[in-house]
Amino acid sequence: MTHIIDVENSIAQASLRTEVKNAEPKLIQEDLYFGRNIAGGQEVSAAEFQAFIDAEITSQFPNGLTVYETNGQFLDSNGNLIQQPSQVVSLVFEDILENQVKIAQIIASYQQQFQQESVLEVVNEDHLQIGFDESADLIDNDPIPELIQEDLYFGRNITGGGEVSEAEFQAFIDAEITPRFPNGLTAYDADGQFLDTTGNLTQEPSQVVSLIFEDTAENEQGIDQIIAAYKQQFQQESVLEVVNEEVKVGFGESADLIDNDFIPKLIQEDLYFGRNIKGGGEVSEAEFQKFLDREITPRFADGLTVYDADGQFLDSTGTLIQEPSKVVSLIFEDTVENEAAIEQITQAYKQQFQQESVLQVVDEEIQVAFNSDTIVLDDLEYKFGDFKDFKNLIDRQGGDELLRGGTGYDILAGEVGNDTLIGAQDLYCDASADFVATEQILFPVASFEGMLGETSAISLDQFTLGMTAFDAGAI
Repeated sequence: MTHIIDVENSIAQASLRTEVKNAEPKLIQEDLYFGRNIAGGQEVSAAEFQAFIDAEITSQFPNGLTVYETNGQFLDSNGNLIQQPSQVVSLVFEDILENQVKIAQIIASYQQQFQQESVLEVVNEDHLQIGFDESADLIDNDPIPELIQEDLYFGRNITGGGEVSEAEFQAFIDAEITPRFPNGLTAYDADGQFLDTTGNLTQEPSQVVSLIFEDTAENEQGIDQIIAAYKQQFQQESVLEVVNEEVKVGFGESADLIDNDFIPKLIQEDLYFGRNIKGGGEVSEAEFQKFLDREITPRFADGLTVYDADGQFLDSTGTLIQEPSKVVSLIFEDTVENEAAIEQITQAYKQQFQQESVLQVVDEEIQVAFNSDTIVLDDLEYKFGDFKDFKNLIDRQGGDELLRGGTGYDILAGEVGNDTLIGAQDLYCDASADFVATEQILFPVASFEGMLGETSAISLDQFTLGMTAFDAGAI
């Protein structure tokens, strides 16, 4: 990511030549979670947040974004339940340094304007395929089919004027999607916006349809047919597809979906709660809120995000079943204790509300950060001398941190506290002051503009405390 390593003293620089291996930047997806409570009892209004999107986000990412209205809650340090309306902004962009700088600026601006302590970032880059046309070949058709997740983003503006109505979109789902994927889907209301070629802001209501299916050629063809049908029926130019093949899916609390790493790492799990009750009736908003407060928040006190959604499927008789749903998204460490807590939550919901199952979708290939903590997003294989840097710049600015790097040579710059970096090979401890690990490719900040060609670099033995530099592997 673009975050700069800030250390304490003066600058030293040297000039060395570097070879940058050309590669096509890949598309990644990043979700930003904006809480709307303001310290002192105020709240960021819908109009204020829309103005923030227009001024700060769309101007930086004119190709488009998707906004979800959600609700977040957590327990504060005193054990008090804090609830707040939230907005989740989902972006798809190229994994390049300039875009990560923009993300950092957006977060800093929101924190400053609305007195926020943090903005949660969740990045999905590994094994993620993104396309805008049904001709794109996004799915690996494994010899032994496995479950994957695909989200389809349907804009509802119609070229020349007009809009796809709620009734028309529901009819499209019933006629085109559910017959091809009868096991079920989840539909979300969202809002999309982008700048057109003339610089005009275009806003449109959108529907995001999330599907879980086997990665067969037949299912891939089914997706292509759905997209082609939507484009033809409603005069659409494109439908965004986001395919995630690195998820684990389960429908019962006995499913062993989580790899309990020796050194815990943050993962994301989404729980899909249907609200229809067997025999008639429905889990009310108040009943579901009470379930959140009693069963989920005490077990995951650091926070959760709740989405309103609609689910539907064909039952064994071919009857179309529709039901309101809640999707609860959690970020937590992949410990045995947390996995047991998930099992307890799903069991409690099934028992209290006569449910057959709760869908679980686990993604262990994400990167998570709060505030301006660094997320590493590189796949460009930058080289310096005999060293090839794959990942990781890790920049934490407070507290005693335990951080783990991935493959390659890692650097830790911890400004305060006693920090520990566990790299691919060794473990390094920051006992009293900042330090760097071994064999790292570093560039002075002044070289930002020259990254696409030959530029100045500094080797490890020329790096000293006080230098302001960034890691080529963080691009």
